[in-house]
Amino acid sequence: MAANTLVMGWWGPLSFFFTMVTLLIDGVQLHRFAQLPEPVGPDPGCRPADPGAPLTRRPQIAMLVLPLLAVGFVVVGPLIAALLGPGPVASP
Repeated sequence: MAANTLVMGWWGPLSFFFTMVTLLIDGVQLHRFAQLPEPVGPDPGCRPADPGAPLTRRPQIAMLVLPLLAVGFVVVGPLIAALLGPGPVASP
């Protein structure tokens, strides 16, 4: 689900913030889930399902970079412009 959230969760003004909260909650739940003991089923020869590739190795992780870059441009861009001051003015 986190892969789908990374791809589709950023495209609205409020969705940007809801997506960050959702991913944080998912991370906490994943940590809690990892603390559980191994399952004990009725058939000891039964293997658990393959969870697939980790999220960091899926192409959807790239969608995490785009919003971070956007926030970086919005926050850092004006700071750099303020530090550099006005550029040279061309004379007429």
